[in-house]
Amino acid sequence: MKLSKLLLSVAAPLLVFQLSGCGDGNSVTVYNPKTPAYSTIIEEVDNYLAEHQQDNQPGLSILIRKDGEVVYKGSKGLANKHTGERITDSTGFRIASVSKPFTALAVMQLVESGQVQLSDTLDQHIEEIPSAYASITMHQLLSHQSGIPDYINDTDNLALLDDLTNVQLLALAVANDEDELEFTPGTDADYSNTGYVLLAEVVKRVTNMSLPEYLQFEFYDKLGMTNSYMIDENREMGDYGEAVALSHADTADVYAIGRENITFNALIYGSSGQVSSINDMNVFLDALADEQIVSQQTLTQMTQKVSAISEIGDYGLGWLTGTGNYWHNNKYTHTNDYWHSGGYGGYRSILSISPELGLEVVVLSNGGEETQPRTWDILEIARNFYR
Repeated sequence: MKLSKLLLSVAAPLLVFQLSGCGDGNSVTVYNPKTPAYSTIIEEVDNYLAEHQQDNQPGLSILIRKDGEVVYKGSKGLANKHTGERITDSTGFRIASVSKPFTALAVMQLVESGQVQLSDTLDQHIEEIPSAYASITMHQLLSHQSGIPDYINDTDNLALLDDLTNVQLLALAVANDEDELEFTPGTDADYSNTGYVLLAEVVKRVTNMSLPEYLQFEFYDKLGMTNSYMIDENREMGDYGEAVALSHADTADVYAIGRENITFNALIYGSSGQVSSINDMNVFLDALADEQIVSQQTLTQMTQKVSAISEIGDYGLGWLTGTGNYWHNNKYTHTNDYWHSGGYGGYRSILSISPELGLEVVVLSNGGEETQPRTWDILEIARNFYR
């Protein structure tokens, strides 16, 4: 099937991946926090959870850091409703599009080592790439300025996503040289998961390691992220008996939004696919701050506005920024923040870094639309407490 056929029509009720988890501000949260009522952030969050989160429902895992120190780490709710297993600090969640900063950081490591240039075009690394995509640069892929249609949000046939792999998606693209772009690369911006799949392929071509293998070696093993891995055709969630939070505490596959009788499991990585716990995200944040992943100069470059994605936010290289005038500004983000959110079936995730407040917040959840407002509430509670 031609790639553009797979990506033919936008079907809003079926946005299973929720455009990286970002959405209409009016639908994000119903909580309206007032001035902090307690003297510690632990009391503030625990009292919120006591009121809004039940022990016997899919839940949340929360990490809050202030000035590099953990001030809150805790979880509440079920990882598996069939066994009664509860979420803990080491429970792995699919973090969905929060995978994108990891993919981008992998690419930027190759930029720092001189193996890749941001000005490199796709055909320099993937010789068989369709001619329409050939001149797209790494910079344009990272900042969603490629014009490549989105294989997730632009399809109305969920069956095509079940067990879909990076290899299959690339083969589909290569076989159809006439595929059209949404716009001339570099002239506009539109969120493209497909672009990050292609970045994963660039990592593979340059390093001779798939992105899951590269991240395992250069990130998870080196840093000590023991609950983290990237899902692909060789490893699915929970394959090795590790503690994982099931989607809606029910299944390793995901329910399609609005289609509770349909489940599927895409095996795509780069755009999504990472599994991590809040323990591992704490390790990651330490490493990012200590320049163990990329230099501060590179991180600063990644977190500056490059493009503006309508209704989502300003975007750098793998990170959303706090600039512009969007639903999240001044409530969940501020000018020099960098962050990402994600959504996949029942999974919702937020990774937010605010240099101005010295505040880092990670919230992972497995309760879909029910727990998504709580993820944003936790971020808002933390920001208001330390503002």
